[in-house]
Amino acid sequence: MYDYFFRTLELLENEIPEMQDFKNYALQLDQLIQPYMIFDDDLELVGLEAEHNLTDLEKQIIKNSIWKTTQNRKFKVSQYQYVNNKIEALQTKINTKLDNN
Repeated sequence: MYDYFFRTLELLENEIPEMQDFKNYALQLDQLIQPYMIFDDDLELVGLEAEHNLTDLEKQIIKNSIWKTTQNRKFKVSQYQYVNNKIEALQTKINTKLDNN
């Protein structure tokens, strides 16, 4: 069971191209918003300036990239939760079996 689920999660994280958020979206987003990023003295991002200077297409690309990343993360988390539930169910069965012996 462990090997099967581990391999499935590994595929999600490392091998399925559509799930590679950083590779797929980070560079594109960085190129679009980097010129508008505002940092404080501690180099913490505090906002974006002149967002009205972004074209409608650029705004749509940003929104789409954030949406895709969010959906991918929700899916990944749901798969981890599924595996966790399977592990907990197996632990319960094992403990019940041990208690009955």
